[in-house]
Amino acid sequence: MAYVQTGDELSALDRARYFKLLLRRKAQSDRKSSLGKQLGKLPQEKDEEREKLKAELTNVEADLKQIQRSLAKCRRWTVKRPR
Repeated sequence: MAYVQTGDELSALDRARYFKLLLRRKAQSDRKSSLGKQLGKLPQEKDEEREKLKAELTNVEADLKQIQRSLAKCRRWTVKRPR
């Protein structure tokens, strides 16, 4: 567990899970970039291959969204500083 102070808030963060998710997000982000480049280089005539790449890209994007939601859940609690 890590504690993070930002402005007038103190939060507890599940550091181990957060770090694992960041690594996964980086890998998926790199994969998304690679798929986009492959798709851009692929001729229009290769419909079947283009569809496979598009489907994989859609899956990677969905995984990235799920990772983002999971990252938010790594914050266990937050309290505001009393005034």
